[in-house]
Amino acid sequence: MKTGIRYTLVLGYIRYFVYLDKLLSEFGIIPKVWGVKFLSIQFHYSI
Repeated sequence: MKTGIRYTLVLGYIRYFVYLDKLLSEFGIIPKVWGVKFLSIQFHYSI
């Protein structure tokens, strides 16, 4: 049960960052590096 919840959280994070990346890239801001760093930190602590 817990793994399912964790999996959905990770998917949610990825979806959120993809959306954020698209949104910010439209304004000419490139947050890819920060997004990847933050996501890898989240991944590291959640597993």
